[in-house]
Amino acid sequence: MIRLCTLTLMLALTLALPVAAEDNRWRVVPDFAKKARKDISGAACTGTRCIAVNDEKNEVQEFTIRHRRLKPGKRIRLLDKGDEIDAEAIAVSDGIFYVTGSHGLSRKKAKLTDAAFTLFRIDGERIDRTARLRKLITETPALKDYAEKPLNRNGVNIEGLAAQGDTLYFGLRGPSVKGTAFVLQASAGALFSDAPLDPVLHTLALGDRIGIRDMAATGDGVLILTGPVNTLPRRYTVALWHPGTAPVTLAKIPRPERGKPEGLLLLSEDDTAYDVLIFHDGPRNGAPVQLSLDKP
Repeated sequence: MIRLCTLTLMLALTLALPVAAEDNRWRVVPDFAKKARKDISGAACTGTRCIAVNDEKNEVQEFTIRHRRLKPGKRIRLLDKGDEIDAEAIAVSDGIFYVTGSHGLSRKKAKLTDAAFTLFRIDGERIDRTARLRKLITETPALKDYAEKPLNRNGVNIEGLAAQGDTLYFGLRGPSVKGTAFVLQASAGALFSDAPLDPVLHTLALGDRIGIRDMAATGDGVLILTGPVNTLPRRYTVALWHPGTAPVTLAKIPRPERGKPEGLLLLSEDDTAYDVLIFHDGPRNGAPVQLSLDKP
């Protein structure tokens, strides 16, 4: 049985929000892998191990952080062969990384590839994969009518992922239904076994045609990068969400001259603020920018 957690409170009007303070543009030396470097869609770190994902290849790439610089390193192939996995998000919990395909069709060509309907688990050098999330989406009443439809027809498309212990939160870019976006919650252990899934569907009032572009777990909740489902409205924000409550918008995100905010990496947090790195779709190596976000 799928439980539904509905939130009715709307976010504060973004016109009244402060713009996040831009601390610095980071360097990436050397470049990320060819082709992937213009399609960085997310990143996650634990200890000294960091991994970036992209939506153009069937591999991910490790990197290190030092002095406001990213240094890409070893590439990790998630599938031996076949189509691109359209990896849109990555999260880490207890030293284990999770990478999800979009579980949707491409926006322009409506292309369907089985590889995009895969969830991966990277535990050290071991890589596991599962397709149970695909079935779960088609069995969720509020999502099934949008499942496996193109993004430009408001189809399901996962772009955010956060992990807290065994719990995974999948943030959907689409669909957006009457100003509502969705987060699908499930157990990682269940997804990678035959155990009952017992999912929870959270509804977030983000605004008309606004979806989730990335997520990152914090010590006190989940940060959510929001943005348009398709191309309009051109509004990007970061919100703090505690499951079961309404998200609180922290700031508007300044857009670069090219590209759009696509990935959110939590660098650090203290009692007053979060330091995050924003990656952009289109510019070389994601054009990472560090932002400071005041806690509410």
